Amino acid sequence: MRKILSFTTSLAVAAASMVLLSPNPTSATMAGAAAAAKEPTRFALYSSSYGSRVNRGDLPVGSDGTSYNVIGCTHNAGVERENFEADVVLPGIGDAEGVYTRLFTTKDGDVVSSVSTHKIAKLTLGEDPSTQLVIEGITSVARAFHDGNSFKTESSASIASISQGGEALDIPASGETLTFPGLAEIKFGKFTTRTLPTGLQEYANALVIKVFPSNTISNIAHTTARIETGIKSGVFRGFGAATRARGLQDNVRSGRTPLTILPCQGTNGKIKTRSIAILNLDDQIVANGLKSSTFGKQTRAKATGGTRGQVAELNLGNGELIVEAVVAQANVTRTADGKLTRNADGTTIGLVNGEEFPSDGTLNIPGVAKLESKLVTNIKNGISVIGLRITLLDGSGAEIDLGIAEIRIKPSGLRSGVNARIGSLLN
Repeated sequence: MRKILSFTTSLAVAAASMVLLSPNPTSATMAGAAAAAKEPTRFALYSSSYGSRVNRGDLPVGSDGTSYNVIGCTHNAGVERENFEADVVLPGIGDAEGVYTRLFTTKDGDVVSSVSTHKIAKLTLGEDPSTQLVIEGITSVARAFHDGNSFKTESSASIASISQGGEALDIPASGETLTFPGLAEIKFGKFTTRTLPTGLQEYANALVIKVFPSNTISNIAHTTARIETGIKSGVFRGFGAATRARGLQDNVRSGRTPLTILPCQGTNGKIKTRSIAILNLDDQIVANGLKSSTFGKQTRAKATGGTRGQVAELNLGNGELIVEAVVAQANVTRTADGKLTRNADGTTIGLVNGEEFPSDGTLNIPGVAKLESKLVTNIKNGISVIGLRITLLDGSGAEIDLGIAEIRIKPSGLRSGVNARIGSLLN
C-alpha cells in the first residue's frame, strides 16, 4: 500500500515558557505565499537550505551543500533566493533529481516570517535493480516567525512515495527508522528548535540516511530558519580579522583568520571575540597572538559598533622582517536623525625590526618588502581599516594584511518623514 507521509513539529516561545502550536503546520501553508515587495522590519532574519550534506563517513565530502542557498542576514521582508540543480550525483549516497531550494522573508500584518523550503523530486540509492531504493517527492520546510506577541517556529517534512526493487512500501511515522540490509538505514523527519537569547531558530531534515557500503551519514533536504529581535535604528555589517594573505605560493594561502562576523542586529553590547595562538604558513610566515572581535549595540536613538583585528607578532622569512603589535579598529555610529560618524581610532602599529614605524606611514626594506600602515577607506555606510599591508618584493607581488576591520551601519528604514530622507542621502 502506498501512502503519503507528512510529519511536522511546531514550537512557540512566549517570554520564558514554551508551548506547542496548534494546529500543526503543513508544507503548503508555510511555503505557499510568495515573497512580497521589500519592507523593513524590526527583526534580523536568516535562512538556508541544501539538498544533501555528508556528516561523516569514509568518503570525501563531495556532496556537501547541493543546491545550497542562504539569506545571510536581512531585516527586510520580501527578500527571496532560489537555487536549482536538475541532476546531482551524491558521492557515497546515490543520485538526486530536481533539487530545488527556495528561501524567503514575509510580513503579513504583524506577522514577520523567515522561511526555508527544499524539494527533491527523486532520490535513488543503490545500483542493483532488485534492491534499488527510490524515494520521490521529498519536501522539507522550516519557518521562524513573530506573530506580533511572541516568537514561534514550525517545520514539516514529507515524501510522496518510497519503493524498493519497484515495489511500493509503507512509510513509518515521523522519527521512525527503516533499515534496508546491505544498503541503508533511513530516519524520516528530524526537527530541532534552538532557543536564542533574542529569538528562535528552526532546523528540519526530511531524511537522515546512513549508507552502509560507504559508511556515510547524510542529511537530506535540510532547511534552517531564524528570527531575532534587535533592529531598532540600524543594520550592521562587518567583520574583524587578524591576517589575510593574497598572491602567495599555491601551498601558502590564508584567508581572513580568525574571522569574527558582526551580526546584523549587533551583539547586544557584548564583545564577541575569536583568537588563534599561532598561524604558521609553511614556515615562511609565522604569526603569533591573532585575535579578532566585533561589537554592536543600538537603541531607537542610535546604533554604534566597532570591529577589530590584531596581531601580536609576525615573523617573515626566518627573521628578515619582524613586526610587532598591529591593531586595526573600525568604528561607526549612526543616529536616528541620519547622522553617520566613522573613524579608525584605536588603530596602532608597534615596532618593525625593533624600530618605530615612520610617521609618513610607509617603510621600504630593500629586497624584502614594502610596508604601508593605517590604510583607511570610507565605504558606503561605514569604514574599512587595514592596520599594516606588507607587499613582498620577491617578484610575486604577494600581499599580507595584518589587522583587518570593516563595519557598516545601514539605516533600518523604520524611521519616517524627514529623518528617513536625510538618512538615504548619506554614504
